[in-house]
Amino acid sequence: MGRVKLKRGRRHPIQGPRLKVVVVTGPSSSGSNVDLTRDVQLAKAAVLYADEVELISPGTETIGFLVQMAAAGPEGLLELLGSLDQSTLAYLNGGKEVPAEVVQNFRLVLAMDDDSMDALGSLTGTDVTALKEAAEDARTGLDAASAELQSTAMRMFEDSGASELAVAIEEGLISARSIIPTADSMRSSDLTKAYAECLKTLIADPQCALLMDEMMGSLARAMIDEGVATPSSVATRRSAEALLGGGLLIRLPALDVAPMEELLDLRRDLDVPLTRYRTGVATLSGRLAAGPFDAEAEAAVEHLFGTVVVPALDEIREEMSTHGLVKDVASHWASDARSVALALVGPVIAGGVVHVADLTQAVIALPVLASAGQAVIGAGSDRARQRANTRKREFFYLYELDRRLGDTRGP
Repeated sequence: MGRVKLKRGRRHPIQGPRLKVVVVTGPSSSGSNVDLTRDVQLAKAAVLYADEVELISPGTETIGFLVQMAAAGPEGLLELLGSLDQSTLAYLNGGKEVPAEVVQNFRLVLAMDDDSMDALGSLTGTDVTALKEAAEDARTGLDAASAELQSTAMRMFEDSGASELAVAIEEGLISARSIIPTADSMRSSDLTKAYAECLKTLIADPQCALLMDEMMGSLARAMIDEGVATPSSVATRRSAEALLGGGLLIRLPALDVAPMEELLDLRRDLDVPLTRYRTGVATLSGRLAAGPFDAEAEAAVEHLFGTVVVPALDEIREEMSTHGLVKDVASHWASDARSVALALVGPVIAGGVVHVADLTQAVIALPVLASAGQAVIGAGSDRARQRANTRKREFFYLYELDRRLGDTRGP
């Protein structure tokens, strides 16, 4: 029998799993508004580091809930009021207790038009004029309250920073997980319990890489110390890499002011340097002096940033700078000072400045100038190779992000 030839399929490069980071933040406020400054900062870093980002944020969820309810008009306002407990309703009502049936009564009023009320009056033999007036006042009040809710929701959406997060969510790079529906009620104690239960699950998930703010990091640490949560060793390793990878990105000066849309464009342009950056982070994270759930986690990142990353960035900046070409030319041009002087002064002398007709100087200068030309070519070639190698360094991604973002900031 002859040999059977196997058809070789088209070869594809080996690809690893997509990197997913879960950003978990606690509630924060500034004055009367929800403050998502830290949420946006962590989300930007996660977007620049990971392939997928999941955001678990009470502040983001609250604003999203308000915007959704506001868009639904009066019915949305009633749904919002119906989701609140009695103590919260009393707080919103200036400390006065709100009857439990008030929301249901409002819904009945909205459902009945004048014809329905006239029919009710005919059936019961009662005058419904006062009821109509009360219903009209209720509708007017609800319309005004609904318009105010819409205005407040949009103001909170813009002022809090939620609009920045919305850009990445619409692009599909960030997904927001809802925790509020899993809570027993809208009471703060029940909401806290729901978020804590979610965090407990994430800590134990070996597929999870957590990036947390100070509040949720402290909660995670307390849960672990008290034995409520048991961290997965793999999740701890993944979270350490996310802590370092995101923490180094957060320290780029322009990150806070850079629009999310611009960061998404850079993320797409720098896919290859990002891969090398992740490899460098994975290696360097083994030198972290504290784990991702430790109180000194941020201090450990700051230490590596100052002692390892900043010097590496300085070297990259020097290697990529244009003035470095002068040094390379000088190293290639190994002629004595007299030859260099003749190369520069000879043409001036021949031009009649000193009225010397002797062409010997120009003849002497020619090989020196030729040597100079070769030096420039040689230095340029070496420079190109050096820059190509520099672009392969693990922290070139940080350098290039900082350079491009710095260019967009202007002087």
